[in-house]
Amino acid sequence: GVYNATGPQNPLQMGEFIETCRAACSNDAELIWMDDDYLAAHEVAPFVELPLWLPTSADHRGFFDIDCSLAIRDGLTFRPLLDTVEATLEWDRERPHHTTFKSTLSTTKEKALVDAWKG
Repeated sequence: GVYNATGPQNPLQMGEFIETCRAACSNDAELIWMDDDYLAAHEVAPFVELPLWLPTSADHRGFFDIDCSLAIRDGLTFRPLLDTVEATLEWDRERPHHTTFKSTLSTTKEKALVDAWKG
């Protein structure tokens, strides 16, 4: 049959995801949480410049809500988040060094956002 095969099985908050990424890379980067209004006011493109971020507006309601209960019922299982993050890091390390991500904030825009946020 046809299934929605997404994960994780239980809701995952962005903070948990980011902390898992930090643990996988042994990174002590300072996290700065900016609210939707601030990002929108500074014209950050949702899901383009900040992958996995969508404002909590009516326009985006339900975007990440995908019912995969039928697939779970029929045996879909999920690997631990840390395994996925570590595999993604391994993949990234094997990519050619000249490759750039297309969906991300530029370093210049990120610095301007942080500087303005910190005031």
